[in-house]
Amino acid sequence: MDMADNDREERLAAALRENLRRRKAQARSLNEGADSPQSRPALIEDSLQVETSHGDSDAQFALGCELLTKARSGEDLNAAVQLIESASAGGHADASERCALLECVGVGRPINWTKALNRLQQAAEQGSLSAARQLLLFADPEGEASPPKSPPASLWSKVRGGIDERAMLDSREGLTAMERPFVGVFPKLASAGECRWLIDRARGCLGPSTIFDYTTGALRPDPRRTSRAALFAFDRIDLVIEMIRARISATLGLPLPRFEGSQVLHYAPGQEFKPHHDYFDPSVQGFQQEISMRGQRVATFIIYLNDEFIGGETRFPSLGFNYRGSVGDAIAFRSVDPDGRPNPLTLHAGLPPTAGEKWIFSQWVRDRRPGQEAL
Repeated sequence: MDMADNDREERLAAALRENLRRRKAQARSLNEGADSPQSRPALIEDSLQVETSHGDSDAQFALGCELLTKARSGEDLNAAVQLIESASAGGHADASERCALLECVGVGRPINWTKALNRLQQAAEQGSLSAARQLLLFADPEGEASPPKSPPASLWSKVRGGIDERAMLDSREGLTAMERPFVGVFPKLASAGECRWLIDRARGCLGPSTIFDYTTGALRPDPRRTSRAALFAFDRIDLVIEMIRARISATLGLPLPRFEGSQVLHYAPGQEFKPHHDYFDPSVQGFQQEISMRGQRVATFIIYLNDEFIGGETRFPSLGFNYRGSVGDAIAFRSVDPDGRPNPLTLHAGLPPTAGEKWIFSQWVRDRRPGQEAL
């Protein structure tokens, strides 16, 4: 390559970086409500220009992810997916890992775990450490998921061939602790390796746990809930988290689109969640709007991720029932009766550990998808 070619490459790279900077600024303005309907075609047109340009896969992937989180239409979504797919085709390992997530979540396509794991294999072959660790974990759920430093080219195909996705997605048998309200326990719903994965993912992004403030419609910290939390919205989940969510869905018989963002909660000694209900009280005006827009919370699923602590039970004072799981054990309860009425007997508390640290995975489920009409 001569100096003229180098100059052209540098100018093109600079142009792509400027395009990306400008698109990110526009995406931020979209998020702040500053866009107009007339600006939407320009957003898509510029995105496709990046997609069809020289092939800067970093720019394609970054812009695709930005557009994916800000998408307001099917056109936005298609453009975002096209950018990420193009980056993957250009050898971008993180883009291939994101494509695997799109397959298992069903973004712009039906959910397909076989394709998802194949794309995860592709990402591992392209050098993604995260994809490699997830593949190893799926192949050996109790293992450490530590990839070798210089794996042979054939390793990831072999690992992928040893994964039984159907077994990992199947529902788990449980025991009924209470009939009404329903409270069930599910031994070993998650493997030790999956629990370690969730804790590791959460460690670097813990913040104050929050409650829903019905007077403002926003989330806020509250002295009744003193744990710390890591929220896994769509832009932060991975295939391990989505696999666990899918397993919970199969176990509860409740569809994934009704699931709220998953949380991993951390309780240091003395931290707790005082007695509370997970459902929204329909007699409170502020909650009525939340129920109308996004549905009622009807079920809660909790997985204990570790057992190196004392205390830390989940207590149901009105039922006289306490539960403390070992690693991977889960408890689930229905917050409403079969007719949809909230059941006040589901009052519960997350008791504080008196020694050690407690980690749990928490999943709330609504009675319908956000925006879906109530039946």
